[in-house]
Amino acid sequence: MLQLRESWIIENDGILQIWNTYQAAWEVISVLELKDRIISEIKKECFPDLEFLFSAQALSVSIDAFKLILAEESEVFETVLQKNVNDLEFENFIYFSYAECFYNFLYHIKNCRKTEINEDVLKNIEWIFIEFQDRKYQSYSYFERICFVLAHRELNSSQTRVLNLEKEKCEQNGVHLNDQQKTDYLKHKKTLWSLSQEYMSNITNSRSEISFHIIDDSVLSDMPEHLIKEALMLAEKEWKKGYIFSFNMANQWALLKFCDDENIRREVYIAGATLWWDNNAEIALKMIQLRSEIAQLMWKKRYSDVSFSTKMATSPEEVVSMYSEYALEYSETGKNVVKEICSYFSLNELNVVDYQYYFRKYSEDNYWIDQKELQKHLEFESIIQWIFEALEEVYGVRFEKTDIRTYDRDVQVFSVSYQWRKLWYYMPDFFADSGKRPGWWADALKKSTDWHKIMTNVCNFSKSTHGKNYLSAYDVRVIFHELGHMLHEFLSPQNYSQLSGFEVEADAIELPSKFNENLILDRWVVNLYMRHEDTGESISDEILSSLQKSASLGKEISFLDGIQRSLFDLEIHWEFPPKSIEELRKIGYRYYSQLTPLQTVDRTDYDLASNFYNLFHSPLWTYVAWFYSYIWSDILQEKLWNKVQQSGGIIESPVMKKYIGEMLSKWASKPSMELFEDVMHSSIRASV
Repeated sequence: MLQLRESWIIENDGILQIWNTYQAAWEVISVLELKDRIISEIKKECFPDLEFLFSAQALSVSIDAFKLILAEESEVFETVLQKNVNDLEFENFIYFSYAECFYNFLYHIKNCRKTEINEDVLKNIEWIFIEFQDRKYQSYSYFERICFVLAHRELNSSQTRVLNLEKEKCEQNGVHLNDQQKTDYLKHKKTLWSLSQEYMSNITNSRSEISFHIIDDSVLSDMPEHLIKEALMLAEKEWKKGYIFSFNMANQWALLKFCDDENIRREVYIAGATLWWDNNAEIALKMIQLRSEIAQLMWKKRYSDVSFSTKMATSPEEVVSMYSEYALEYSETGKNVVKEICSYFSLNELNVVDYQYYFRKYSEDNYWIDQKELQKHLEFESIIQWIFEALEEVYGVRFEKTDIRTYDRDVQVFSVSYQWRKLWYYMPDFFADSGKRPGWWADALKKSTDWHKIMTNVCNFSKSTHGKNYLSAYDVRVIFHELGHMLHEFLSPQNYSQLSGFEVEADAIELPSKFNENLILDRWVVNLYMRHEDTGESISDEILSSLQKSASLGKEISFLDGIQRSLFDLEIHWEFPPKSIEELRKIGYRYYSQLTPLQTVDRTDYDLASNFYNLFHSPLWTYVAWFYSYIWSDILQEKLWNKVQQSGGIIESPVMKKYIGEMLSKWASKPSMELFEDVMHSSIRASV
């Protein structure tokens, strides 16, 4: 749990008296000293003191400290506007945003260890930052100055790319709008921001309120032991018999896959499919309609056109056409798989509630996978270290644990070096927490041109309070996926932070992470990381073969689920958005029921919009009208992986070397389409 000093804070004439619960004494410090220290930590060349930055006393003055940092940034911006255009050079547009860095850290702690104080601070800071960004990118004078330097200065390719990206941001934020339209745009954006805060709070709060009390332990015989022990301890804590499973993502996944009681599985599934049914559906509808109004302000027929202005895909129609073809292909193969499972277990049908359970049972029976034996190869501390060693062999990236303290003893910091040059800090936060947002993600907390870049991966793995922690096979996939994002950012160019890996086209951002998933069951990589916790021996060829076969089982259903969500996303952001909650739910259920070979639950037990947080969790970073990027990237990476395999494998393949040297190391330096074609020696259109 996050250890914050108690918020017993008394202010008197700029002096703070703070009760220190550790020393049972009052500390006296001036507000000015606190602000100065916060700013110093944010600007520190090495890793900042997060224990201090996230403490109650620092958070109590963080809003004012942020305003001071932003004032410095605003002054730099005003200097560009006041400068005679003939005196402008490329360097006038390059500066490191400490305000963005500070915002990123606060956004991180709010999403990982939410408290009332850090949530309130972020709410205030986030909108201040949004307003500044909009003022900057809606400034026509700033836009004109970018265009002037592009036209009248000799720039290298990286400098040209930086300014073109800056120019695109101006166009995306409505630089060509008149004053009234800009006012309306900001009004809509502020409403979207407020709604997104409420949407995610609803999901986080509802998950914390839901639990599953199971008395009959016979239905839990196949459940992972560490989850059983945690549920038993929770029940004992509440003076109840049996087991209480909190509704975190690890337990949700495990109950659907391992619980023998179909009624419990149904209860778990429906709970996940209907989180905050009425409240969030209403919020989602309002956000969709506001986005449509923003599109009209931008002279676009639909919001998806606004989104597609910076994508590899040329239009929503291209994606819809391509995905419709894939849906037909995968529907047929998916039906055959479902028919085989039904025949094996003598089922009349296989539904969405039970398919993970029966797929798991089928794999164990036919591929001889002993889950408990497999788990001995997935002990957390060992496998994390071994995965790091595997990445060093594949990518040349070396991880070393530091003694840097963070906001939680389970959150460690690693220094990361490349070709023996120390370049970055990596701070993964792996375990579930009651104050953590659901899901898994990666963030660049500090984008820098030197070795002080800071990256995080956030996961929601189940944590044991009484012994070793063990991962599931799916958890391992999540780690490789999120580490792919980490590599994407770390290996990108160091000359300009504006060309970091995360600045690529939105539908390219998932390609490195999806590609990295291929390493999971590659024999050469498996030898390095999937080893027995006691003996250190790698899994046998027989077990690996079984895992490879098992991994491909149900791939069609996962693929179709991604297409379902992608097409739903595009339709609700089409020319005519839904006008009612009922219409919104019908669209979601239509894709849900049509694009799966499984028997679905009733429409009253399913609401995609109410917990599709990829689309509604933030006005700044969402997958709005580009959730399709997961499938898009999957298609591209499969082509790339096949070419790597055909040309010698991950170590010997010249294609792999070119992928690392010409793609991972050059993200955002030029359009992703060109990077992909450089590696593949073929058109990206031919690949998709």
